[in-house]
Amino acid sequence: MPWVRGHYARPPRNGRSPLGVGAIIGIAVAIFVVIYLVTR
Repeated sequence: MPWVRGHYARPPRNGRSPLGVGAIIGIAVAIFVVIYLVTR
């Protein structure tokens, strides 16, 4: 999907910072890993 790379290459126009998006993704991954380890 070239449009995805083009979207993330430039800062979004809605004012949402990529750092905030990265933090949300990081938290989601951390929760997923915890659930995976607990329910393994």
